[in-house]
Amino acid sequence: MRISTTIYSVGAVFRTCYKFTDRCFLFLRPDGSDGIIVELRPRPGGPAITEVAGLFSNELIDQHLRQLVGAETRAVREAIVAQAFAEASFDAASG
Repeated sequence: MRISTTIYSVGAVFRTCYKFTDRCFLFLRPDGSDGIIVELRPRPGGPAITEVAGLFSNELIDQHLRQLVGAETRAVREAIVAQAFAEASFDAASG
Protein backbone atom coordinates (compact mmCIF):
# COMPACT_ATOMS: atom_id res chain seq x y z
CA MET A 1 0.00 0.00 0.00
CA ARG A 2 1.15 3.55 -0.66
CA ILE A 3 1.11 5.92 2.30
CA SER A 4 1.19 9.65 1.58
CA THR A 5 3.63 11.51 3.79
CA THR A 6 1.69 14.70 3.10
CA ILE A 7 -1.12 13.17 5.17
CA TYR A 8 0.70 10.91 7.64
CA SER A 9 4.07 11.52 9.29
CA VAL A 10 6.89 9.06 8.83
CA GLY A 11 6.79 8.56 12.61
CA ALA A 12 3.14 7.52 12.48
CA VAL A 13 3.92 5.07 9.67
CA PHE A 14 6.78 3.47 11.62
CA ARG A 15 4.77 3.25 14.85
CA THR A 16 1.97 1.56 12.95
CA CYS A 17 4.36 -0.85 11.27
CA TYR A 18 5.90 -1.74 14.62
CA LYS A 19 2.48 -2.63 16.05
CA PHE A 20 1.95 -5.08 13.16
CA THR A 21 5.25 -6.97 13.27
CA ASP A 22 3.54 -9.84 15.10
CA ARG A 23 0.86 -10.22 12.42
CA CYS A 24 2.82 -9.88 9.18
CA PHE A 25 6.18 -9.07 7.64
CA LEU A 26 6.53 -5.44 6.62
CA PHE A 27 8.81 -3.96 4.00
CA LEU A 28 9.10 -0.21 3.47
CA ARG A 29 10.57 1.78 0.62
CA PRO A 30 10.30 5.40 -0.46
CA ASP A 31 7.92 6.32 -3.25
CA GLY A 32 8.81 9.69 -4.68
CA SER A 33 9.24 12.67 -2.40
CA ASP A 34 5.86 12.31 -0.67
CA GLY A 35 5.17 8.65 -0.19
CA ILE A 36 6.15 5.39 1.42
CA ILE A 37 5.30 1.98 0.03
CA VAL A 38 4.45 -0.47 2.81
CA GLU A 39 4.40 -4.05 1.64
CA LEU A 40 2.55 -6.43 3.93
CA ARG A 41 3.40 -10.12 3.63
CA PRO A 42 1.53 -12.77 5.60
CA ARG A 43 3.19 -14.75 8.36
CA PRO A 44 2.70 -18.51 8.22
CA GLY A 45 -0.54 -19.28 10.02
CA GLY A 46 -1.28 -15.59 10.46
CA PRO A 47 -4.49 -13.72 9.66
CA ALA A 48 -5.59 -12.99 6.10
CA ILE A 49 -3.52 -10.17 4.64
CA THR A 50 -6.65 -8.30 3.50
CA GLU A 51 -7.82 -8.16 7.11
CA VAL A 52 -4.36 -7.04 8.24
CA ALA A 53 -4.35 -4.30 5.60
CA GLY A 54 -7.67 -2.94 6.85
CA LEU A 55 -6.54 -3.01 10.48
CA PHE A 56 -3.24 -1.40 9.46
CA SER A 57 -5.12 1.47 7.80
CA ASN A 58 -7.22 2.04 10.92
CA GLU A 59 -4.14 1.95 13.16
CA LEU A 60 -2.38 4.46 10.92
CA ILE A 61 -5.25 6.90 11.48
CA ASP A 62 -5.08 6.23 15.22
CA GLN A 63 -1.32 6.88 15.34
CA HIS A 64 -1.72 10.09 13.34
CA LEU A 65 -4.41 11.36 15.72
CA ARG A 66 -2.27 10.45 18.74
CA GLN A 67 0.48 12.65 17.32
CA LEU A 68 -1.93 15.53 16.72
CA VAL A 69 -3.39 15.32 20.23
CA GLY A 70 0.09 15.03 21.71
CA ALA A 71 1.20 18.18 19.90
CA GLU A 72 -1.96 20.05 20.91
CA THR A 73 -1.61 19.15 24.59
CA ARG A 74 2.16 19.37 24.89
CA ALA A 75 2.22 22.73 26.66
CA VAL A 76 -0.33 21.58 29.24
CA ARG A 77 1.58 18.34 29.94
CA GLU A 78 4.85 20.23 30.30
CA ALA A 79 3.24 22.71 32.72
CA ILE A 80 1.84 19.86 34.84
CA VAL A 81 5.23 18.13 35.02
CA ALA A 82 7.00 21.41 35.83
CA GLN A 83 4.52 22.10 38.62
CA ALA A 84 4.90 18.59 40.01
CA PHE A 85 8.68 18.93 40.12
CA ALA A 86 8.44 22.39 41.64
CA GLU A 87 6.33 21.01 44.50
CA ALA A 88 8.36 17.80 44.98
CA SER A 89 10.97 17.40 47.66
CA PHE A 90 14.08 15.62 46.47
CA ASP A 91 15.82 15.64 49.83
CA ALA A 92 17.58 12.26 50.20
CA ALA A 93 17.11 12.32 53.96
CA SER A 94 13.31 12.49 53.73
CA GLY A 95 13.21 9.00 52.09
